[in-house]
Amino acid sequence: MLDLKTEGFANISERIMPRKPFGKFALVLPGVEFDPPADIGRIEFHLAKAKLLGVIELTGDPDSAVAL
Repeated sequence: MLDLKTEGFANISERIMPRKPFGKFALVLPGVEFDPPADIGRIEFHLAKAKLLGVIELTGDPDSAVAL
């Protein structure tokens, strides 16, 4: 995830977030009291807007990647 200056503030991956490398996440402003359910990760960010950069690895069938 990138802020509007294109500086990364979150990288959801096995290397950076080994306890939760994928799934559902709540984006929360600092200081907000929000305790997400156990299956939802919490990511704090300091701006009201962010950009999501997605990378999809193609393995096997190209049609399934297009469907994704």
